[in-house]
Amino acid sequence: MMAARRTGTKTAEQLRGESEQLGARSRHDVCDRLGAITAPTLVAGGRFDGIAPPANAEFIVARVPGAQLRLYDGGHAFFAQDPAAIPEVLAFLLGDDVSA
Repeated sequence: MMAARRTGTKTAEQLRGESEQLGARSRHDVCDRLGAITAPTLVAGGRFDGIAPPANAEFIVARVPGAQLRLYDGGHAFFAQDPAAIPEVLAFLLGDDVSA
């Protein structure tokens, strides 16, 4: 499915959307507010993610009090690449400890 998305020609609207998303991401910075998060926090990522590399997840976890970090085998699509990801994230959302 993901490979099929890359083979087609993108429409002008898709290209515009991608450009707008990148522009918004370049101006969005809440790093100074991460320490104010009080909710239980799980930061999940792919070990081989070239879009949101593990260093980004580690940065967030270091600034959110009590946050847990889980890295999964895979890239940006780690949910589809590592069968452990979905059950562990669901367990966290249900209140189970996934820090092991």
